[in-house]
Amino acid sequence: MYADVGDILTAEYITEYLGVATVETNTLLELAKNKFENMGYSVYFTDAKYTYQNARMTVQPNELMIAVKEI
Repeated sequence: MYADVGDILTAEYITEYLGVATVETNTLLELAKNKFENMGYSVYFTDAKYTYQNARMTVQPNELMIAVKEI
């Protein structure tokens, strides 16, 4: 379920695989953020800028949240 480096939650994933309505998305993202942070991930939301492996990255508009864990 989790990738080695990070996981990306897209609107399509949330709707299709988790069956969550748009109205519930913010609650789901907050719960996911807490879970990922408790597991040692750094969490970023749409349009946030972050550094990964010395590269400057941006969370894309179709990505609601990305969790990155350096290994």
